[in-house]
Amino acid sequence: MVEEEKRSKLEIHIGNLDSQILMARRGNASVAAAVVYLYFRLGWDSVTVAEEIGITSPHVRQMLARLHNAADGTSTTARKKWRGGQLGEQ
Repeated sequence: MVEEEKRSKLEIHIGNLDSQILMARRGNASVAAAVVYLYFRLGWDSVTVAEEIGITSPHVRQMLARLHNAADGTSTTARKKWRGGQLGEQ
């Protein structure tokens, strides 16, 4: 049981590293452009786009959501302001 959990976590970690390597080699803008083109222009679903590019389908959906939010000017992360002392202290 413990070995299966370790294996599962290792597989996820390897997949994440593989995606990071792909993004570093091709460049974020290049991958984002490919995702947008394949998804919107050709009408492919996220699974097909992911298979074509070599990333995971959740990564495709996350990238599209973040690009959409950036275009809308909305933020997806809450950031605490530094006011001296500890973060978040008033």
